Amino acid sequence: MQGSVYKENMMNGVNLSRVEVAHEDERRRLSAIFNGEFTARQVKIIHVKKASTLGNHYHHYSELFYVAQGGGTYTFESIKTGERQVVTVRKGDRIIIGRRIAHKAELIKGTVLIEATEKPYLEALLNDYSYEVK
Repeated sequence: MQGSVYKENMMNGVNLSRVEVAHEDERRRLSAIFNGEFTARQVKIIHVKKASTLGNHYHHYSELFYVAQGGGTYTFESIKTGERQVVTVRKGDRIIIGRRIAHKAELIKGTVLIEATEKPYLEALLNDYSYEVK
């Protein structure tokens, strides 16, 4: 995808990339958070009001997070293989988390995330499957 730099050595089911400027002129600067490699049924904006740990669950669908501001650490674990990976994210990073990849995010105060999910989010009981990511 034009405008992204993919990071190597990621575990299967997790894609971390840096979203770069796809086009810029005197009127505007464009960056594509996704362009064909993800289909969204819901998009949310998350404003982190205090340093927080979010997640500790997995889904039966893929989701995408774009760090618009701030950052933190994500820990991923495959519920099938037990493979685990920890990554640090910052403004401009994009993460696509595959199905059945447990995840936990430790985010700093002031972080703003754009989240997109392949399925509509209805409620935790229907969408989130608890999983303790250590």
